Amino acid sequence: MQLDLLNIEEGVEQNEDFVPGGDFNLDTDIYPMVVDMAYFGESKGGAMNVTARFKEVDGKRTHQEVFYVTSGKAKGQKNTYTAKNGTVRLLPGMESMNQLSVITTGKKISQLTPEEKVVAIYNYEAKKELPTKVAAITEMIGQEVQVAIVRKRENKRVKVGNDYVPSADERVFNEATKFLHTDGHTVAEKLAEDPDTAWKTKWKDDFDTDYMLDKYKPVALGAGVEAASVATAAATAGTIEDMFADD
Repeated sequence: MQLDLLNIEEGVEQNEDFVPGGDFNLDTDIYPMVVDMAYFGESKGGAMNVTARFKEVDGKRTHQEVFYVTSGKAKGQKNTYTAKNGTVRLLPGMESMNQLSVITTGKKISQLTPEEKVVAIYNYEAKKELPTKVAAITEMIGQEVQVAIVRKRENKRVKVGNDYVPSADERVFNEATKFLHTDGHTVAEKLAEDPDTAWKTKWKDDFDTDYMLDKYKPVALGAGVEAASVATAAATAGTIEDMFADD
């Protein structure tokens, strides 16, 4: 496992604490959770990812999500991207997993040592969970963290030729937008020894439990999935998701 790909180079702009506009049915909220499992994986295109499973502290609700920490091999397996203004930033998945690592272990994710474990993972060919060897991030497991989760709506992606493009169908799911220390501080606030939990307070003020982050875009019907999807893909070109388009 090449964790050196996750080293953060000098000059990379750290993302600010901004409030963004498992069970897949959690209300939008900040949940005290425990890291139930975390392990590294790799897409067919060589993009490194981390699958993180969380379970609620003193509760039964859960959340599972895959975070991409590098782009694929065709795009250099980078953990950064260049924003429109030319600023080099960490990929959102890399930023999230580095935050989670610092909160739960006190180390950057590149400094962790994965261990081989056998985990039950759903196998699409067998259509059931099968025991699978993974590179588990054992230092995170069992550690508590606060997880800011939103409900999100977007277009389902369908395969057209060799590419996956948006369709007219929708999907609604949960997404972790931020990880906080157990006292409610962000990583940046903790490093600055800020006594306030300003990010959490603003987030709770701005978003109620019914909030949904709506990224769905209408797709024209009548010209076939291919034509409609290609038109939508062109309209959304240049996004971070493009880094994983072939993965």
